[in-house]
Amino acid sequence: MVNKINYDFDLSASVINKLYEISADIENTTSKRAADDISLLSRGWNSDSAERFIGKYTELVSDFDKISKQIAYEAEEINRISRHMYLIEKEAERLAKEDSQ
Repeated sequence: MVNKINYDFDLSASVINKLYEISADIENTTSKRAADDISLLSRGWNSDSAERFIGKYTELVSDFDKISKQIAYEAEEINRISRHMYLIEKEAERLAKEDSQ
């Protein structure tokens, strides 16, 4: 009985690219919108509640930034694992060739 691991490198690359795309989209959307929104709110709304709202909004933007960074980190981890699997696969092929000779 042969134990075999099937690793889909194409799927892995596709997932990695999609995760990077999602991360960039979140970062671009929140950073652009947040600066504009905070500027607009600061000019048009002056009160204690405005300050609290802007503070909470800033926290929310920071949370989205953390999520974006985590998604990019996970993409890097999948990429690292894929490279490792590729090296393992090549070594297994080399060993199989040695055994067959």
